Amino acid sequence: MSEQLNFPKGPKMPATIQSLNWLFRVYPFLTNCAKHFPSPIGLHFLGFGKVAMFSDPKTIREIFTGDTSVLFAGEGNDILKPFLGDNSLLVIDGKRHLRERRLLLPPFNGERMRYYGQFIQDITQQIMEKWPVGKSFAINDFLQEISLEVILRLVFGIEDQKKFIEYRETIVSLLGRVDGLKSMVLFIPFLQKDFGRLNNWGRFQRDLRKVNKLIYDELKEHKTESGQDILSLLINAEYEDGKKMQPEEIRDQLLTSLLAGHETTATALAWALYWLDQTPRAYEELMKELNNVEEWNAKTISKLPYLDAVCKESLRLNPIIPIVARRLQKDYTIGDYHLPKHTLIAPCIFLTHQREDLYPEPQIFRPERFIERKYSPYEFLPFGGGVRKCIGAAFATYEMKLVLATILKRFSFKVCNRKLKMKRRSVVITPGDLKIIVQHL
Repeated sequence: MSEQLNFPKGPKMPATIQSLNWLFRVYPFLTNCAKHFPSPIGLHFLGFGKVAMFSDPKTIREIFTGDTSVLFAGEGNDILKPFLGDNSLLVIDGKRHLRERRLLLPPFNGERMRYYGQFIQDITQQIMEKWPVGKSFAINDFLQEISLEVILRLVFGIEDQKKFIEYRETIVSLLGRVDGLKSMVLFIPFLQKDFGRLNNWGRFQRDLRKVNKLIYDELKEHKTESGQDILSLLINAEYEDGKKMQPEEIRDQLLTSLLAGHETTATALAWALYWLDQTPRAYEELMKELNNVEEWNAKTISKLPYLDAVCKESLRLNPIIPIVARRLQKDYTIGDYHLPKHTLIAPCIFLTHQREDLYPEPQIFRPERFIERKYSPYEFLPFGGGVRKCIGAAFATYEMKLVLATILKRFSFKVCNRKLKMKRRSVVITPGDLKIIVQHL
């Protein structure tokens, strides 16, 4: 006798209202849902269908270690295909995903990553030269400029300033298409009609074609080169059978690095600055640690325990994305629920990080919790988990530490916003237009 299907309880509001809450009030919406329904929560979003959202570590472990032939993460990210292409690591599944992941992982880890440390610090110093000391300014754009330059210099290996400016302008324009209300059309398939300059989808497609041309031109120029940038490493990398990546495959992975790495790291840094301003005790403790560093280099900085704890606590309170997802390929049991095929299974990063049993006083910024206790990958999961954990997680954390330390070593700062207004940019939740005043130390 087959097991009876059941679906978790959730809010009764129509899918349209749930979707609007998800787009524009995601943190309050999830918090309110968690007050009324235990994990998992049953939701329904336009374009996604039924969603079972989990926040308890036991079932998250089941999902992250579950049958990858049933739990398809790539299919769960189908909505990203128009942005990233059909070959992106984020939208493929099964053996193909594992094959691509093995090839792409080495450049983002270990010795290769440490090689980039001084470049990250130098880029941060150069961009800080533009900051208007003693005057209020929006920090977000500068943080995005840092993360974008890191990607263009270290991923693409771009040295020419004219080419760099061309890339930056084109990519910034593309990212602007996925900002706020106007981005909704990009995520709704039946509205994805290209009317040229007359609609946002048409303008998005035009910008995407420009980015594609830049990437393919770059691939041609790199053909005979063997530099240390990630593009050169991907061009020269070989699969186990000796074959190399095709240009369209490299294009999709590079675009994934651009769109995933640019906004996310900048947003994580903005949240860290916000919480340090709001928590003077944590700021003073971090400055004490930074001021006691004898050898100011990337290797030493990246190993500082309190700096590491500050970055983790910021990612806990404000994860860059609120969920990760898997699409069921058949009826499947998770915990006490036997869920129907096609259900979207979503470990909720935000709600897991807000659990009182894991993080006492979860709304308080307290980095010490990461020094006092080691959390499992099913309790602290800012980059997802399992075989689908973000391939750039180590690189992003490394960059975040170095940029934050470099800023704080040079400037004291004060957040000017009286009230923070969170803002969604594509899939990322940002602290809105964060304004600060800096002073030389």
